[in-house]
Amino acid sequence: KFHHRSVREYLTALWFVDLLNSGTSHLHIQKILFGYKYETYVVRPSMRAISAWIALENIKIRDKLFQIAPEILLAEGDASKLPINFRAALLNNYIKLSEGRDYLGHNFDQSISSTSLEESLACLKASTAA
Repeated sequence: KFHHRSVREYLTALWFVDLLNSGTSHLHIQKILFGYKYETYVVRPSMRAISAWIALENIKIRDKLFQIAPEILLAEGDASKLPINFRAALLNNYIKLSEGRDYLGHNFDQSISSTSLEESLACLKASTAA
């Protein structure tokens, strides 16, 4: 029995990846991970971390998260395993979607840090400090 939530989330994500690799419809899995609320496509709260782990192995899930909730890819799972060019685009997308917010509530310097992302990280820090 696995007691720590992050271990359960990771193992659940691996199970979903196995389902996808064995031919289960992406649409079926997306219906489990995502839903509509107030006419907006959202990630189900209980599936946030699981979807981030799945995104490491599945481009369609990764792209969906990139569009609707980039902060999940930054804050959950292991963002350091995402391709560097995708991390840069992800961070820039998050900055763009976060404009005008007073508080972002996330600290992901360690999870995505790389010398090639320094400019984007500095921009994010400056926008949250203002």
